Amino acid sequence: EGDAKVVDTRLVNGVEVKGTSGPQTVFNICKNIVGEGMLSLPSGVAAGTGLLGSMVIALAFCMILGYTFSLMGRVCHAT
Repeated sequence: EGDAKVVDTRLVNGVEVKGTSGPQTVFNICKNIVGEGMLSLPSGVAAGTGLLGSMVIALAFCMILGYTFSLMGRVCHAT
């Protein structure tokens, strides 16, 4: 992302790898999840689906993002 700063440098298989720290990564993931929810609810209401329909859309995004977050955790644990 554009707002992520490189703060962590380490060697992986003899190659210098730059990345963000653990807390910065967690903050960026949480920021993206919250941002998606804040954008999907008003967008659903504006599209004419009504409050109930927009809440269903927000719940669908929540489930997809929750699955993606758990998948990222499993990949990180495996590597």
